Amino acid sequence: MEINNDVLSSRRIQHHGYEFSLMTYKQRELRALQLYFIGKELEQSIGRARLLRNNCKVVVFSNFPCEQAELVQEDYLEPDFQEKMKRSLLS
Repeated sequence: MEINNDVLSSRRIQHHGYEFSLMTYKQRELRALQLYFIGKELEQSIGRARLLRNNCKVVVFSNFPCEQAELVQEDYLEPDFQEKMKRSLLS
């Protein structure tokens, strides 16, 4: 059974040097447009913290690689990680 190009399905893709799974399109042009919009919306939401004006940290839980982000892969459900994040955010 052939899947249409305009139907979303879970696919393993590469973007900005990262490989990850995403509900996306088979057609390259549709996928590029979708990735552009996701990236810009994430940048805008992160920028709302006014990082250049305020001394703050933004934590994003996403499988999408944001530009200028530091990738941290730790088990965020572990109590030690939660305590470390609380201390980090309060400092």
